[in-house]
Amino acid sequence: CVRFLDCVAARVSTQDWVLIAGSLPEGAPETFYRQVIDIAHQKGAKVLVDCFGKPFTQALASKPEIVKLNRAEFAMTFGQAPEGVLELAKSARQVLADHALHAMVITLAEDGMLAITQESAYSVHGLKLTEVNAAGAGDAASAAITYRLSQGDDWVSALQWAGAAGAAVVLTPGTAECSYEDIIRFRPQVQVERLPI
Repeated sequence: CVRFLDCVAARVSTQDWVLIAGSLPEGAPETFYRQVIDIAHQKGAKVLVDCFGKPFTQALASKPEIVKLNRAEFAMTFGQAPEGVLELAKSARQVLADHALHAMVITLAEDGMLAITQESAYSVHGLKLTEVNAAGAGDAASAAITYRLSQGDDWVSALQWAGAAGAAVVLTPGTAECSYEDIIRFRPQVQVERLPI
């Protein structure tokens, strides 16, 4: 773990995004992702964290720029299970305030995703596609969000790219595989609605 943290410190710089996703490496302490976030912030980089359980609650303390969960993980982590999309967005906005967080993305499987910032809330409507394999769709969405924000896109544009990337992944048999052509094809079809909260 120490060697990995040293690599992060050596390679990350201002204007970079660090994307942390998935389970902890075997033998890593529950504070490992928090340590990665702290190093990234010391180097001037921004962080999106997409994990669950104790590593996630540890990571919250380091205030990553974006936290990403699915609906069930949100309910288990914060003890809230609102019914509708608007109610979920309102609950997420309160969580942002309570934890002094910048932004949260909540994936909703075939129903798309929510993005809640301190200023705005958005619903990204899922495209109706015949799913081959959804594994990695959320990771593709995370990569698209961080890349597009790093390029200066606003949240609406970043979310259109994210919705298109996630949709492109579900068409392939592999994990997190997709074609750029599919992303380009789907992007104009992705609807992002600003929510009145």
